[in-house]
Amino acid sequence: MPYYGLIQLISCMLASGLHARFGVANFSFLSRTKFILLLQGLSYALLAAATALSWYAVGGSHTASTLGFGISLIAAVTSGGSQGIGEVLVVSRCYHLPPATLGAWGIGTGVSGLVAPVVYAWSKSLYPSTGVGTVFFMLSLNVLIPIFYFAFMYVDQHNTDLGAAKGHETTSHARSDPLTLASAGECMRTAGAGVLNFGAVYFLEYLITQSFLDRSTLHPHGHGLVDSNAYALSYAGYNLGVALSRGVVGMMPSPPIALIWIPTLLQLANCVFWAAESSLHSVRYEWFVTDTAGFEFYGCCMMVVGLMGGTSYSACYAYFRDTPTVPDRLREVLVNVSYGVSSLGMLLSSLSAIILSKTILSESFFAFTNFFGTVYITMSAVAAAPASLGFHAPGLITGTIIFAVLGVVFTFVAPILFAKETPKITKGESIRLSILLVWLTTICMWMFWAFVYMHQMVPLMNPIRKNPLLE
Repeated sequence: MPYYGLIQLISCMLASGLHARFGVANFSFLSRTKFILLLQGLSYALLAAATALSWYAVGGSHTASTLGFGISLIAAVTSGGSQGIGEVLVVSRCYHLPPATLGAWGIGTGVSGLVAPVVYAWSKSLYPSTGVGTVFFMLSLNVLIPIFYFAFMYVDQHNTDLGAAKGHETTSHARSDPLTLASAGECMRTAGAGVLNFGAVYFLEYLITQSFLDRSTLHPHGHGLVDSNAYALSYAGYNLGVALSRGVVGMMPSPPIALIWIPTLLQLANCVFWAAESSLHSVRYEWFVTDTAGFEFYGCCMMVVGLMGGTSYSACYAYFRDTPTVPDRLREVLVNVSYGVSSLGMLLSSLSAIILSKTILSESFFAFTNFFGTVYITMSAVAAAPASLGFHAPGLITGTIIFAVLGVVFTFVAPILFAKETPKITKGESIRLSILLVWLTTICMWMFWAFVYMHQMVPLMNPIRKNPLLE
């Protein structure tokens, strides 16, 4: 899960940056809408294929396992790009609509996050030995694509009508300022506090959901619906809190500025609680007799996490919409900047999740509590692993050199193509654009290849879920 989430977040951040730099000033709202919906449909199909291959690999096919893992990472790239651009598109088009529109959007994001894990858990229980239910679930999501498109058109038309009544240019072909260092700096000067809070609240939320919750729900003792889907159902509880808080706060005409920082500080307290639980498991093992009861309590706690995060989220977006210090020409840029900062926060939290899962929260560490705090004692499981399963550094170095050479070659080829296909672009802009796109693509491809390579070379350690305090 950390690898998939990491790739998805990198894609979110890069897509939002490219969209802000080149999309908002050059392509209409509906053109960008069609693009992200195509990406999302492709993501659903790729996830269905990856799921089918993963179940086929249960029979012992190593090739199917590696291929499925690789396809899932490609799906992470496409779905992350679609999510990153889609969110800023919707929020930026809601500025001329009533405040309740932002609240309705917030409720929708929370409800979708609530319904999807529940339906996924149910579909996974159908034909569990083959995974057919999960594959059909992924494919059936493509039914939503035309619904999304007409919903986007409806919102855009109302935005255009209301904006025209106020004397603003809000047609489908209206252009915002592009993202530049100057415009980004102006956004930070006029609304920097809200932008930084946006990044902080996402960092804390994703550190809880991607790391601490994941570590806390591994290896349940039972095999019932709750135990087998502890993470998904706890995440559904989180999204229930998100739906309630985003909906209520988003419908306020001008939410108090305190709703930006106070929930974030409370989220920090939640983060400390989950950090302790993921390492000590006191709640799960000592407060409750069964894992089922403990996981149900987790769901309630995650609803509180969602309430805090959703409140701060909606308050930030309402602040971006209402603050008079930001000119209208920069509001869409501000949304993109804030989303980029939040993506950076999520990326840092995912990197932290991977580091924690391999160090103090890995299963090679036992946690003991004494008067002075928590002391971690490592085991020698890794040292005892066969050498044949070790990390093959020469292969990684060779592959890295190959990707670097390809990046250098295409850095010189791409400007010619950009200048040919886009006559209005200057030579300097063409070179900068090629360097940006080529090297971001090269880095993403290298990370994709490196993860697949390490997946083959280094088997992940399976945790032994025991509470050492009860030993």
